[in-house]
Amino acid sequence: MFELILKALGLALALIFMIGPVFFSLIQTSIEKTFKAGFLMAIGIIACDSLYVLLCYLGLVKFLRPYAEYSGIIGGGILIIFGIYSILKVRSRIDLSTRSAIESDKQWKYILKGFLVNFANPFVVIFWIATVSGVSAQYSTSTEILLFFSLVISLVFVGDVTKVLLANKLKSLITVRFIKIMNLFVGLILTGVGVRLLFVSPESLQF
Repeated sequence: MFELILKALGLALALIFMIGPVFFSLIQTSIEKTFKAGFLMAIGIIACDSLYVLLCYLGLVKFLRPYAEYSGIIGGGILIIFGIYSILKVRSRIDLSTRSAIESDKQWKYILKGFLVNFANPFVVIFWIATVSGVSAQYSTSTEILLFFSLVISLVFVGDVTKVLLANKLKSLITVRFIKIMNLFVGLILTGVGVRLLFVSPESLQF
């Protein structure tokens, strides 16, 4: 049991410190908006991860194989849209005094944003397929497998919320110029990753 916990902790830490489109998008939202916006986005991200783990564990991912060749196109397209939107925000007016709250009817959008940014990267599902396969082969009971991934998902969520909290604490040091540069930087990263996915060979995305 102790070994299982250590391995789950190791995997969670690796995911927490992984730098990618999701990381930059989460930090951007936390700084530009509010802690709550970043927290909601973290919920969307972890919901996507949980869904992938469940699908992989149940073996349902095999039904996605006929559509694997479209993964790069769909995922790349979603990231490009988010990237271009972020770049276009550079020219928009930013009022730092409006960051104190978000409208209740827009809260679901941050959850959806977190889910889609994570979902858009086909390498995320490939990672979970490999991980679930390895863990399932290593542990014989469903209880152990459930405990392992419950620990990983919970720790990753705590890590993401911590990132949001730390980013939010930096708001007093953030200027309008910094936010515009950050939007441009994140937009270029998302667009670049999206364009890269458009040219990934279907074979490399096979499940």
